[in-house]
Order: sequence, then C-alpha cells, then structure tokens
Amino acid sequence: MKSKVRSYALLAVLPLLPFVGPVQAAEAADPYNGRSPYKVINGRACATNGRVVATQEIVRGDTVYGTIHVRRNLSCNTSWAFVNFGAKLGAGEYGNALIRRSGPHGTHRLAYSCDTANGNKRVITGQTTCYTPMMTRNYSMWAEGYLYRKNSAGSWVTYAFGKADRYFR
Repeated sequence: MKSKVRSYALLAVLPLLPFVGPVQAAEAADPYNGRSPYKVINGRACATNGRVVATQEIVRGDTVYGTIHVRRNLSCNTSWAFVNFGAKLGAGEYGNALIRRSGPHGTHRLAYSCDTANGNKRVITGQTTCYTPMMTRNYSMWAEGYLYRKNSAGSWVTYAFGKADRYFR
C-alpha cells in the first residue's frame, strides 16, 4: 500500500516541475540569442558584418518620424532590430524597437526590445537610435518601431508606428 501512495505523490509533484522542451534547450545553448550584437562572442561581433534586410518607415498619417530596420548576420545566424529617428527626440517623447519571432502555427514565441537586457535602452530626449538584443533566426521574424508621446492626461501613448514585416523565414 505504501508504494501506491509514493507513486501518487510523485505524480502530483511532476506537473509542478519546470519543463524545458527541445526548442527552449536549443535556445539556451545558443551563445548569441539575447546578447548584444556589438559584444564580441566567440571572437565575433555580429554587428560588424550585419546587413539590413528589411526596413519600414515609422509614420503617423503622412508624416515620417523614423525608420525601423531588421539587421541580420548570416555567420551568427541572428537578427536584431534597429530604430533611427533621424533627429533628436524632444521632451515628452521616447522611441523603441522590437524584434519578434513567431513559432510554428503563428504562435508568438519570443520578443526583445531596446529595453531588454543587452539592448541599449529606449531612445530618450536628445537621442536618435536604439537596438535590440540578437535573436536566433527560426520561423518568421519581424521588427516594429514605436514613437511614444505623452497625451493631455500625462500618459504615454503610441504616437507613430512602423512594422518591417517584409521579412523571410
């Protein structure tokens, strides 16, 4: 009778244990995923020979406020987002970039912004650019660029947006 009680106790605890699937384990083992494209990893800085593979303007109506870029390095097998507003942002504004990757069947699986660890933080007053950490290329990827402004109530709202979605698998 005691052996049955132990078996049931073990079955009750199993769902509480963390599960690491094959995709998560592979990402954890990747030395570039989630790291800065400007940091030297395994003797290579991926930003050095990264190239722009997709761009889109950050717009509101007919006004262009900046550009969002997807940059890619084939030898590192990574991509990252880079946003450029072209002019210094003023008081009451900030900008950010986001790189997203969806998994099979379109499920969102991973996203990094300039504010994520190993990004260089959001674009604030007096700045023009920021970049996200690198993401290993799997499935569909795209980048989004945002310009935020304070509204009359003092809350931050998305003022202009761009999505570089002409990207490939």
